[in-house]
Amino acid sequence: MPGGCVTRFARGIAPAQAVSVNRRIAIVLAALIVPGGLVALFGAVVVKAFSRTDAGRKAWDRMANLLRRPVAPAEPVRQAA
Repeated sequence: MPGGCVTRFARGIAPAQAVSVNRRIAIVLAALIVPGGLVALFGAVVVKAFSRTDAGRKAWDRMANLLRRPVAPAEPVRQAA
């Protein structure tokens, strides 16, 4: 039984991919520098978390449908005579 599973576990966990880690650090730093960046970063994390579960997808769809619905005007628009 050459190589295989035993040697993979003996070496421990695989190291994190440097590109992925660097990108995340850069995004967090940019969010700290850009005004409103933390709000956008938090929103992106929430949307990503919602999209991972069925319940989250359903909740996101309900919210998106509420935002897509046209708002009725408070009073009728008057036309010039």
